Order: sequence, then structure tokens, then C-alpha cells
Amino acid sequence: MVFWINLKLGSRIYHMYCERIEKGQSFEKFMVWPRDNPRKWIILQTNRPLIRNKLNLKTKRYSWKVIEGEIKNQRAFEETIELIEKYLEDHPDTPTIHQ
Repeated sequence: MVFWINLKLGSRIYHMYCERIEKGQSFEKFMVWPRDNPRKWIILQTNRPLIRNKLNLKTKRYSWKVIEGEIKNQRAFEETIELIEKYLEDHPDTPTIHQ
């Protein structure tokens, strides 16, 4: 399932699409790209399934890393992660395209 996030940086708002492209027992991968330019994208990986399901921890922060692409603005990266985590918290049963 593809969902969108609105990334606010200063006075600008960036409309970004996000898709969970892979899910394993200990990781998830997400592809994020801007609405206006689908040729620019990044792939992020998190250990969310490991923390939540295997270790049964609800308060520990997930670790995220960039698998493909380039991050030029650390604040934008952190905001993007927060928006993805908030979406997943609000929609826990989001289906994965490629499992």
C-alpha cells in the first residue's frame, strides 16, 4: 500500500509518497519519493518488527538506516522517519506489496 506524508521544512511543504516494499521477521523496507519527481527516491530500513514482535518492546526507539539513495538534510530525514512511524502507529495493518 502506498501512503503519502506531508513533510514540513520551514515554510515549505513537500508531498512525499511512501511504500513498504519488503517485510521480514526482523526488518521492514520503505521506499520514499516526492510526488513531483518519482525518479528521486530513497529506501529506508527499520528494525521495527524485531523490536515489536520478537522482543515485545513497545517503548524502545526503532533504528533506521538508508539502504539506497542519498540524504542531504538530516532534519528532513528525521522528520520523514517520524511521519512514517506516526502513520504506521495509526494504521498497524498496512499491507506490504512485496512480501
